[in-house]
Amino acid sequence: MSDIIPENINPSENLTRCIFHHLQYSRSKKKLKPTAFLPPPGRRDVSVLRRDYAPDDTFCKIHCQSIDIPGQTYVGIAVILGQHIAASQEANIDGVPISVQATPLDENNEKIFEETIYITMPGLPMHADVLYEIPAPQKGETSAKHRITARFLCNIACFYLDEDSQSDIWTGAELIWNES
Repeated sequence: MSDIIPENINPSENLTRCIFHHLQYSRSKKKLKPTAFLPPPGRRDVSVLRRDYAPDDTFCKIHCQSIDIPGQTYVGIAVILGQHIAASQEANIDGVPISVQATPLDENNEKIFEETIYITMPGLPMHADVLYEIPAPQKGETSAKHRITARFLCNIACFYLDEDSQSDIWTGAELIWNES
């Protein structure tokens, strides 16, 4: 495997999304909420990591644990494939069109603009964004079309509940998408 992270995201690439309870996961229903794949109000981007270019699953977990969302608790990781982004359009759902774009970040969470991105660069060189064609509505407003797209991604995602979320090591199954 090369040290270089390609700019184009392969359809078979595993993309991981950090999931938090209460915002994105229902413990009582044991399932993802559409908010797991919705952009923040007024924005278009949903952050993911290109798992195939992360050092390992523990790296993904540690990244998730480092995210501070007041009142939210990290509970696990959702996985989709690059091809699921295109599938949302092909499924002819009446949601907001989406795409996925590599957005490598340095240790200060600033976009890296180098021509060649290496796995060994500090920060999150394997970062990407699922991009909605239009920004999410402002807080207090709703968009059925955004929710339709987010629900499609939730339904196709594989969710891995982290049974030991306080540990610094990923002990669950390998973070790859599968059809089960």
